[in-house]
Amino acid sequence: MKSLEVLALHRNNLSGPIPITLGDLTELKSLYLYSNQLSGPIPSELGNLENLNVLELYDDQLSGSIPITLGDLTELKKLYLYSNQLSGPIPSELGNLENLNDLELCDNQLTGSIPITLGDLIELKFLYLYSNQLSGLIPVEIGKMKSLEVLALYLNNLSGPIPFTLGDLTELKIVYLYSNQLSGLIPRGLGNLKKLNDLELWDNQLSGSIPITICDLSELKILSLYSNQLSGPIPAEIGKMKSLEYLSLGSNNLSGPIPVTLGDLTELKVLYLYSNQLLGLIPRELRNLKNLNDLQLCDNQLSGSIPITLGDLTELKVLYLYSNQLLGLIPRELGNLKNLNNLQLCDNQLSGSIPNTLGDLTKLNILYLYENQLSGPIPTEIGKMKSLEHLSLRSNNLSGPIPITLW
Repeated sequence: MKSLEVLALHRNNLSGPIPITLGDLTELKSLYLYSNQLSGPIPSELGNLENLNVLELYDDQLSGSIPITLGDLTELKKLYLYSNQLSGPIPSELGNLENLNDLELCDNQLTGSIPITLGDLIELKFLYLYSNQLSGLIPVEIGKMKSLEVLALYLNNLSGPIPFTLGDLTELKIVYLYSNQLSGLIPRGLGNLKKLNDLELWDNQLSGSIPITICDLSELKILSLYSNQLSGPIPAEIGKMKSLEYLSLGSNNLSGPIPVTLGDLTELKVLYLYSNQLLGLIPRELRNLKNLNDLQLCDNQLSGSIPITLGDLTELKVLYLYSNQLLGLIPRELGNLKNLNNLQLCDNQLSGSIPNTLGDLTKLNILYLYENQLSGPIPTEIGKMKSLEHLSLRSNNLSGPIPITLW
């Protein structure tokens, strides 16, 4: 079929190898074989398809290495080989695909380093190499890919620093580098990425402070830096990130107070600052976060009382303040959090009685108040909490009878 320009056999139950005779279809512009059960190697003969624009072989059972002959397909715009069982290195010859705008090799078993030649793909908009076994450095040459909008390298074994040249990719909207072994500082130049709306660097070994320049990313909706070795304070300038909906800085070595400017992030839905060395008061200004549904400030060194203003966060579903040095009363105003399903205030120095208003939390599944200095009776209103599955009040100074409403 020498005149064939489009061959689309995708989403069937085809099995066996890809025929090497497909390499004879020299007029072919589009080849769709994805979502079948094809197995065996990708034929090197596909490198003869010099007119090919689109090659989609993803979601099959292909194995072996990526043929270097694919680097001869200079008209190629889309190369999708993801979700197979491909192994070996990424061929440096793919850097010859000067017209390529979408390269997706993710979810395979590829090894070795990211070729520096990929930096020559100046038309590339989407680079997906995640869920492989790639190692070594992220090449600084990546900074030449000026058209890049999505960079997804997560779930590999990449090490070394995040290249400072990443700050030159001003079209970037999404950066996923999480679950690697990256180390060193977060580059200040990331503050140049004004179009960025999702930055996820979590589960690495990054150190140093959070650059103030990150706070210039006014379009950013997701900032996830947890499970690193970051230190120093949370920049007060973070309050400028008005579009932020998800902020996760947990499991680091951050110190100093929680900035009151966090109260300016009125779009925020998730705030994770757990497992750091934060100290001082919980800012009353958090009352402004009317969209917040998950607040985790646990495992820090926070002191003072629980602000009654937290009772204004009526969308809240999870409130974790445990393992701090909080003291004083449990605010009655927490009973206003009608959507709350998980409340953990344990391992603090809270005193006074358990407010009977907590009985209004009818959606609550978990209530942990143990290891405090609470006194007085267990309120009978606890019987109204029909959704409760876990209740721990141990290691307090509670007295009086066990309410029959508990049954």
